[in-house]
Amino acid sequence: MYRGPPLPLCVLESVDITPSSDGKYEDTDPHLMAKTCRQMAAWKLSDNGFNVSRFAARGGKRGAKNVRKPFGAELADPYADPDEEARPHVDAALRVVCKVSCCRFIYHYHTC
Repeated sequence: MYRGPPLPLCVLESVDITPSSDGKYEDTDPHLMAKTCRQMAAWKLSDNGFNVSRFAARGGKRGAKNVRKPFGAELADPYADPDEEARPHVDAALRVVCKVSCCRFIYHYHTC
C-alpha cells in the first residue's frame, strides 16, 4: 500500500498542508484534504478535457463502433469511435463536474 504524499508536494504546500512529525499526512484536516483532492482532480480532468470527452462519448448511441475488428467489450475497445453527436453534451457535463468540484483554483501549477 502506498503511504507517500497523496498529491504532488507543490500542490500540498500551496494550501499549507504539511506532514506530521513522522512524515505522514494522515492527521491532515480531512475537509481541506478532500477539497484539495477535488481541485486537483478537476484540474487534471480539464487539462485533458477533449480526450476525456471523446473517450466518454463512446457510450453514446452511435459510439463504441469499430469497423476494423469487433471487441467483446465494446466500451473497452481502444480503437472505438466516439458518438460525435453526444460528444459536445458529454463535454458540457464534464465541464459542470469540473466547476462543481473546483469553484476556483488556488494553486500555482507552473511550479509543479
